[in-house]
Amino acid sequence: MTVGEYITDRFQTFGVSLSEADLFDVTLSDPDISLETEITKENREQVLRAMTGIIPAILAMPESVNENGFSVQWDKSGLREYYRMLCNQLGIACEAGSSISDASDLW
Repeated sequence: MTVGEYITDRFQTFGVSLSEADLFDVTLSDPDISLETEITKENREQVLRAMTGIIPAILAMPESVNENGFSVQWDKSGLREYYRMLCNQLGIACEAGSSISDASDLW
């Protein structure tokens, strides 16, 4: 399985169809990633890190689109949780969603 197929399949789990531009953004975030290379145990973490770079932009998209009886919907909350899990796993600061912080010292 190639890196491009892996990324596409991973997002398809949440009902998100990636465009060529989305995949291109992944390669821009890390020039060492090629969509045609095989996904391996050695490069998987690098690919996951690059994927976290495009998830906030995907989360900003509408959750569903209806047009002339045609409807497309995807699992935004599931993708948000997957993003949080990846950020925790990779030690990356999570940019999407709200966070709770202690402000008791301001009182």
